[in-house]
Amino acid sequence: QFTLGHGLAYCGNGFRWVNRRSSIMFKVNTKRKLNLNFSVASFHREQPVTVYLNRKPVGKLTILPEMKEYVLPIEQYFEPGINVIHFIFDKGFQPSKIIPGSPDERKIAAKFTEIFLTEP
Repeated sequence: QFTLGHGLAYCGNGFRWVNRRSSIMFKVNTKRKLNLNFSVASFHREQPVTVYLNRKPVGKLTILPEMKEYVLPIEQYFEPGINVIHFIFDKGFQPSKIIPGSPDERKIAAKFTEIFLTEP
């Protein structure tokens, strides 16, 4: 379960909603390259997301509305200590404007079920 981040909203159904800009922190012990693995579905429609490691762009992917696992090989080194991954989606959508009767005014971009790092 991922908890140290910004822009992540707990849902209770095994996933977290994210707004257009969200981030998560990872602590690593040694400088090395890693793969970023995540399961995500965009909210409402397909859209691009740009991924940053410590404020430097490391990849851009198109996220589908269906839950899917993605693996992003990151060519930039993770530094010893805390590293921050940012996900910047092009748009956030208000459920109240898409789902009839929804009172939810948040701007949601996607939902994540897991985010983790692996060796390349």
